[in-house]
Parts: sequence; C-alpha cells; structure tokens
Amino acid sequence: MIKAREEITNEKNEKVLFSYVLMDYAPNGDFWNIRMNKNISLDEKALRTYFHQLLAALEYMHSRRIAHLDIKLDNLALDEDFKLKVIDFDTCHLESQDVLIGRGTPDSRAPELVDGVLKDPRNADIFSAGIVLFALKYGFFPYSENPKDKEGFIMYRLLEMKPKEFWENIKEACDITEDSSSEDIEFIDLCRKMIAFRPEDRASIEEIKQSKWYQGPTYSQAELKEVMIDLTMGESESSLKEKVSKYLKKFSSPLVYKLFNYFSGPNAS
Repeated sequence: MIKAREEITNEKNEKVLFSYVLMDYAPNGDFWNIRMNKNISLDEKALRTYFHQLLAALEYMHSRRIAHLDIKLDNLALDEDFKLKVIDFDTCHLESQDVLIGRGTPDSRAPELVDGVLKDPRNADIFSAGIVLFALKYGFFPYSENPKDKEGFIMYRLLEMKPKEFWENIKEACDITEDSSSEDIEFIDLCRKMIAFRPEDRASIEEIKQSKWYQGPTYSQAELKEVMIDLTMGESESSLKEKVSKYLKKFSSPLVYKLFNYFSGPNAS
C-alpha cells in the first residue's frame, strides 16, 4: 500500500492537500456485481475454491490480531487472475484498540454488531463469511434486519429465538430435502454452523476446515481463471485499463493519472 500526497488548486483557486492510497488493481469487479447484479452463479467447485481463499485471508488477518468486521460481497474483489482480494479495511479492528469503529453492513454483519455487544471481533468475521457463502450459492440473503421487510425480518428473529425453525425454512426456500444431494446437505450444515446467532455456537476456522463440504474438490488458480472468464465474458482487462486511464486523465490530478499508468502498465510487477 502506497500513500502519495499532492497539493492541487481547486476551482476556487485554493490550495488543497490530497492523500491517495494505491492498492492492488482488481479489474474484474466484486462479488456483489457478479452474483447480485449480473446473477452469475458459480459452480460448486468454484464456490468452494473462493471460500478457501476467503478463509485463508481471514485466518491470516486473525493471526495478525486483526478483525475485518465488514466482510460482505462488495468487499470481495477479483484481481486480473480472478483471485479473491479482501478490500475496505477502514473499519477493521486491531486487538490493541479500545474503541470499536465499525458496525458492519446490515444483513451481512454478526448480530452482536447490531446490538453493540461485540466481545470477539474475529468471531464476527466467521458469521459474515457464512452469509457471503450462502448468498454466493443461492443469490439471496437468509434474512433481513429491516422491519419493513416483514418476511425477512421474521427470519432474522427466528434465527435468534428459534434457530431450528429458521433452518427448516431455509431448507424449504432452497429446495433441500432428505433426497437432496449430500453436497447440498453438507453445504447447509456448514452455513448453519457459521451463521449461528450466539457467538459461542459458531464454528471456528479449524472446525470449518474439518467440515465435509469444505474438504470437497477445488480448482487450481489457472483452472479458476478459465472458469471465471467463461462465466463473466466481460470486458478485457486491457479495455478496462484504457477506460480508467482516460477517465483519470480527464477528471483527476496529473499525479494520480501518472501513477495509475505506471502501476498498471509494463512497469507493474
């Protein structure tokens, strides 16, 4: 991560100091755009591969005593090789901090963030990862925190007060019966262990790794890239870079334009 500072003159002829943060280039969008906007479904193997990448990222963050606290589809971006990148750390929590900055995002955050009784920030990331996993597979969220969404809000209260009934309703919504594939049943079982209202009932990262669904087959990164290119069939990376470059040349400062072209061009490592 690089910070660059530049003084520019605004339209009022005032000198203003700007700070820029340059991060890894992620030209292939995020999972909200892919799953919710474009309604692109991942096959089970691709879904599991991305979940492995997300869990590895969480495991690393947690080992460094960092909790993200805003894991959601929008914050999972894809780089030029379609590898998952966790972004948006502005509300993350360091174990040494006394003050909690972030409250997460509705419908993706752990209940203890909603109620303001968070005790284990890293445990809250597990809950959010479970929501992400569920939404990626089924294309909808298992509940809503918004009382105006009556059915969704009832599901949220069921998760708190009658979790067994909640998961029965989820199985019905997802058309999962005793005759469903073992893979589907194992998937819902993993989600149930992660999306537990009470933090103490949630699976740990090690327990998640021991689950049957998690231990299923995955793609290599090269195979995953091929699958995702076929699925998305979007603009090429070079086309996107060209559009961004033109936009920055027109609307940003000369420094930002030069830095973008340097780090996204042949000089980029």
